[in-house]
Amino acid sequence: MLTLSGIPQDILDEAGLVGNSALVRERPKKLIQQLICAKETPVKKLHNEGHTLVVVYIRKYTNYHVDLTVAIKVSPAIRRAINGTVYIGAGSYKCSDRYFIIECYHCQQRRSR
Repeated sequence: MLTLSGIPQDILDEAGLVGNSALVRERPKKLIQQLICAKETPVKKLHNEGHTLVVVYIRKYTNYHVDLTVAIKVSPAIRRAINGTVYIGAGSYKCSDRYFIIECYHCQQRRSR
């Protein structure tokens, strides 16, 4: 799972966010997925072949202006194709790992003995 931060909220303007149904809540996720595939030709090809690229959540942050943080679930092939940077619209955004595993449970058990 990868995290993208600092994405401007205005990319969601064309999503048509009216109402409170499940369909309306899924539109921004689909739009961001389409925007990622539109700019990244290798990613689009891999996604069309059946590799995983799913927007898991979108969170809005307000500092001086509204930014979005987006978590995406990707297959290893798409992760390699992204190579640390995702292009959405006219901007480029660095990816970071969403979950950091420092040590597995089994290794922790051995250390405590």
